[in-house]
Amino acid sequence: MAIPYLQSGQVCSVLPADVATDTLQSLALFKDPHLEVIRMVLPAGKTIPPHHVNGPITIHCLAGEVAVKSEQQTYSLDAGDLQYFAGGVEHQLEAMQASVLLVSIVLIPSSAS
Repeated sequence: MAIPYLQSGQVCSVLPADVATDTLQSLALFKDPHLEVIRMVLPAGKTIPPHHVNGPITIHCLAGEVAVKSEQQTYSLDAGDLQYFAGGVEHQLEAMQASVLLVSIVLIPSSAS
């Protein structure tokens, strides 16, 4: 069963207070022609290999701790931290503990970058 995207004006709890992070699942909250927002759930030790997106991206750590490596530097994101990357910047992630991220990506076609 497909999970529907949020509709304009609809509210959802990204990190419900009564749900343990180990029971949450990654979920694309919405996607339109210009923006995609994803709740990304990473178990401890999970890695996301090096990649980039064409448009700007933010990674907001809602819970846990994630190491983000980019341009020969490693950053530690703890709950409440937000990180921004310009479009085209390669980055990779590793969950140091079970983590929940809110990832926002500005969608730019590859031909426009």
